[in-house]
Amino acid sequence: MGYWRAIALITMFSIAASVLATGLLSVLLGLREKFELGLLIAAVVPIFVAPLASHLFLRVLFELQDARAALLDLATRDSLTQVYNRRYFMGRFASEAARARRTGEALSLLMIDADEFKPINDRYGHAAGDRTLQEIARVCRETLRPDDVIA
Repeated sequence: MGYWRAIALITMFSIAASVLATGLLSVLLGLREKFELGLLIAAVVPIFVAPLASHLFLRVLFELQDARAALLDLATRDSLTQVYNRRYFMGRFASEAARARRTGEALSLLMIDADEFKPINDRYGHAAGDRTLQEIARVCRETLRPDDVIA
């Protein structure tokens, strides 16, 4: 919907609800002599209060949404290579295998083993090993199709 459109919608709803509630209360309580003033106040106050309140609410809501996305990313991706982790892979593989059984389509799985990786760490250090893993992940990402998954 968009941030500013949401604020405008919340403000309009607040004005309508305030005017409606004020009108009903005025009629029910028999305050007809101050009816127009009450409606004016009921319309003006939300114009100032609702945008501020909705801004604060939406800011918190968007921050929570961003935090949830970051947590999901941390829970499903390897922080070094940015490829999906084993937990994500196992869930995704189970759903893809079920889909393949259901539709009768083929399912392909390619497993890569980085041979002689330990000597890289032993000889050049873990920083070089990390860079090697990052480079392997980069090459795999660039090689795969958009719908393929690397984990």
